[in-house]
Amino acid sequence: MKLKCHYLPQNDGRCGWYETLPAPLPAQTLQGEVTADWVVLGAGLAGLAAARRLAELQPHASIVLVDARRVGFGAAGRNSGFIIDLPHDLNSHSYTSDKSKDRNVIQLNRGAIEYLRHLVTTHAIQCDWREQGKIHGAVEPHGIYALEMFAKGLSALNEPYRELGSSAMKAITGTDFYLAGLHAPGAVLVQPAALVRGLAATLPENVRLFEDTPVRSIGIGKPHILVTERGQIKAPRMVLANNAYAAQFGQLGFRSRLLPVYTYGSLTRPLSPVEKTELGGEDSWGLIPADPMGTTVRRMGDGRICIRNSFTFDPKLHVSEGRLKEVRAAHQRSFARRFPMLPGVDFEYTWGGIVPDPQRRNAFRRNRPRRLQCRLSEWPGSGARHYLWKADC
Repeated sequence: MKLKCHYLPQNDGRCGWYETLPAPLPAQTLQGEVTADWVVLGAGLAGLAAARRLAELQPHASIVLVDARRVGFGAAGRNSGFIIDLPHDLNSHSYTSDKSKDRNVIQLNRGAIEYLRHLVTTHAIQCDWREQGKIHGAVEPHGIYALEMFAKGLSALNEPYRELGSSAMKAITGTDFYLAGLHAPGAVLVQPAALVRGLAATLPENVRLFEDTPVRSIGIGKPHILVTERGQIKAPRMVLANNAYAAQFGQLGFRSRLLPVYTYGSLTRPLSPVEKTELGGEDSWGLIPADPMGTTVRRMGDGRICIRNSFTFDPKLHVSEGRLKEVRAAHQRSFARRFPMLPGVDFEYTWGGIVPDPQRRNAFRRNRPRRLQCRLSEWPGSGARHYLWKADC
C-alpha cells in the first residue's frame, strides 16, 4: 500500500505566538536514507508526546520524528495556550451522569499537566507557564444558565471553583462586557509555540528530529518507507500524528472521517502604559466563552491581547488571504465590543489553525482497516484533541 501526501502544511496567516519568538536555530533536514525502530510523522503536541514516551519506555530504541515545517509553526503553536483539566465546552458533558468516568478523565488530564510541569521545570522551558486557572465568561442569559449547570456538576464532583459576578469579572478583565463568570483553578496558561519548541529542544537522546522535511509518500510494509524530497526513512513501526492531514490517506479509511476545521486567532501589539491604565484589570488572564461558539480572550503578561473565534471547513487544508481578512475584521469587531476603551489598538497578527473534528473519533475505530491498530492520545491543550494512529503491519 502506498500513501500519497498531496496536502502539506501551509502558511495560513502570520501566527503571533510563533512570530514573536526569537528566530530558531537552523533546522536539521533529512538527507539520504535513515533507518530507525520507530518513525513518528508530525512534530506537534501528539507527535512530540509519542516520540518522548516511546524514548522513555524503550531507551534502547531509535526513534525518528519528522515534520514538514518547523516545530511550533503548525497547529500545536496556533491554539490559545490553555492546558486544561476540565473541558472548555460546558455543554459537552453533564458531569453528573457518570461520576466515576468524570473523575477518571479529570485525573488523566491532571496527570498530563503534572508530566508537562515536570518537563517545563526540569528543562527550564521558557513558555510563560502560568498556573492561574481559566475563566468561563457569560454575556447572555443562556450563557449564565450554562455556568450554573457547570457549577452544579463541579459541586457534585467536589471540584473547586469560584463564581464571579459582573463586578468581579470587570476587576479581572477591565471590561464590563461580561455579566457573570466562573473561575476554575486547575488550568495552566502558556505561550503555545514556545512550549512545543522547548519540548522539541529537550527530547531524549534516542530521538532524532528532522524539520522542514515534508514527506511526499509512505509505503506501508515491512518496513514502512517514508519518502522525502532528499531521502527516505525506513522503520518497522510508525505513528501518524499529522493532524487532519491524515484525511488524505483514503486507503486507511480516514477520508470523510477526519473533517478539517479551521479556527482563527489574532494578537494585538503590546499595550502602552497609558492603554494599560485605561483598561485596568489584571495583567494576565484567560477567558473561555460560556457559549462554545463565542470568543476566547487572553491577556498576556507582555501587554498583548489575543482574540480567538470563527470556524470554517476547508477540505483543501488551506485558507485564502481573503478569508483571513474577513476573520481579522470579525476579530476587530469582537475586540471593540469588549474593549471600547482601547480604540487605537490594532492586531499585528492573524492566523488560522487546523484541527480534525473530534466528534468523528468513534467512527475511526469502527472503520479502521484490520491491519491498523488505533491508539488515541490526548494532551490537554486548547480544547482540541490530538490523535495518534499506530501502524504496526
